[in-house]
Amino acid sequence: MFVKMGLQAWEINTKRATALFSGFTDEGLFQEIAPGKNRVIYLLGHLTAVHDRMLPLLGLGERLYPQLDEAFISNPDEEIKLKDDAFVTKVIEALTRAVIRYKTDYETRIGVIRPPAPTPTASTDKKAGT
Repeated sequence: MFVKMGLQAWEINTKRATALFSGFTDEGLFQEIAPGKNRVIYLLGHLTAVHDRMLPLLGLGERLYPQLDEAFISNPDEEIKLKDDAFVTKVIEALTRAVIRYKTDYETRIGVIRPPAPTPTASTDKKAGT
């Protein structure tokens, strides 16, 4: 029961964070929270990397974005990497995939959307024809 309550709270807070961060423009993601403090993109990356690390710990599957660890957990002071356009593009793509996957998984679990039907394979088609 406590585990279920913890997972529900986690889902609620993740949904809130997704709604909050999805309202930022690309320029907004690079604004400092306060003078000399982290930028919004760092906070989003850190939350995503921590969330990703929790998946195997909670038995919810394998990690999806271990590449975010270096910039957002292991070496958080290396904000200089966020000035490299190629790195930023890679991070934004990973964060976008993470948010979309979480939203789809969550909506599937609560029944808002149904998982896609399995596609027939060549071997299935041959069996049906015989």
